[in-house]
Amino acid sequence: MKNKKRENLRKQRKKNDLTQAQVAEKLGISRVMYNQIETGVKGVRLELAFKLSSLFEKPLEELFGEVEN
Repeated sequence: MKNKKRENLRKQRKKNDLTQAQVAEKLGISRVMYNQIETGVKGVRLELAFKLSSLFEKPLEELFGEVEN
């Protein structure tokens, strides 16, 4: 279930030259859980959304909204 919101996460991760395991470690979650978030299998808890926003230095709207760069 790929969608634009999840593609934004993948794009930011790649742009920052990070693996899923590295992002997961920074968030304090497993790589499997991060993979499920990035691929749309699991939803993103608000706490993790804020951590992702901080990690990628992007506003929530850009990561999870329909905003184009």
